[in-house]
Amino acid sequence: AGPKPMPKARTLLLTGCVGLPAVLVASCAGMLYLGYRNVSDEASPKIDALFAAIGDGTFAETYATETTPDFRESTTEDEYAALGARIQGRVGRLLSKSLQSFKSKRFNLEATLEVAYAAEFERGPGTIWVNFRREGQEWKLLDLRVTSPRFEGDRLAGACPACGEPLR
Repeated sequence: AGPKPMPKARTLLLTGCVGLPAVLVASCAGMLYLGYRNVSDEASPKIDALFAAIGDGTFAETYATETTPDFRESTTEDEYAALGARIQGRVGRLLSKSLQSFKSKRFNLEATLEVAYAAEFERGPGTIWVNFRREGQEWKLLDLRVTSPRFEGDRLAGACPACGEPLR
């Protein structure tokens, strides 16, 4: 005579137990994708422009326009220019990058964005670490770091990888 039909309540419960986790996973995946797209759309062009300026020797000109006041309080224009020259001298032009991680924070009226990219430079691989803060409608630089085996000798020799000065 065949299986007995399942009561409606049991069917609804089973559907909810299976369907709800699927909806949650899909929602989380969608949010992650939107976050990734947002970072790619907003941060990536800024980083490309900064590294293009490093490559063509105009990085120092971005000091007043692409950095936050906090950055300018802790880093002089000469130190900033030296950082660009040091990156260009050690790793060369940025050839490609791939987003590795990002963290977006909002607190009251302040929005920050931290991104890390695996990068391929003219002289080998490296990692780009950038922190931005939203100033009006623009993301401005709070921090820029590049790590690469090409900088290892600087640390071993006791020189600052940003400016080349001896470490004290």
